[in-house]
Amino acid sequence: MDNPRLEEVEDVNEKTGGFQLIGYKGVHEFMWCNLSEKESWLENLRKVCIARNITQLYNIGRMIGKGSFAKVHVAQRKSDNKSFAIKTIAKTKILESTRNIQSMYKEITILRKMAHPHIIKLYEVYENQMYIHLVIEYLKGGELFQRLQNKGMYSEKDASIVITHVLEALDYFHEKNVVHRDLKPENLIFSYYDL
Repeated sequence: MDNPRLEEVEDVNEKTGGFQLIGYKGVHEFMWCNLSEKESWLENLRKVCIARNITQLYNIGRMIGKGSFAKVHVAQRKSDNKSFAIKTIAKTKILESTRNIQSMYKEITILRKMAHPHIIKLYEVYENQMYIHLVIEYLKGGELFQRLQNKGMYSEKDASIVITHVLEALDYFHEKNVVHRDLKPENLIFSYYDL
């Protein structure tokens, strides 16, 4: 496994405690002395580790999308009520083949490296016995496919804005030696409603 797992160790008196990093080279324990130190450590580690219990930090809401491998729900982070999308993948689907497992970890690795305004951002990864949860940027504008069905044709000006954003994102992918491989209107999601 390329991604170490992050598990919190129970607080003794809520001000001290620690966490474990569990990886292929064993288990490493780290302790904190105060809540500020704890939050700083955990915030940074969640960016690169797979954590265990998503429901400690997020309230999972309504389903906003569904595919053959995953469901996507809107969720609120408990600490500040900020909205995120959570892509939940059933492990039974992934474990059907070695190729699926490799694809899943490759997707996580690639998304963690992406930092572009027109590419969805991955914030955290959680895993339990049944599911892998990807906490991603919540885009409220809907899919291009839905918009084409509802609106019909786009004006030349609006179409040029959309295609410019797509080409900028593809150019960034190619700079990073990544090929999208599933570019279609259902996978182009808008962050806003005004086009």
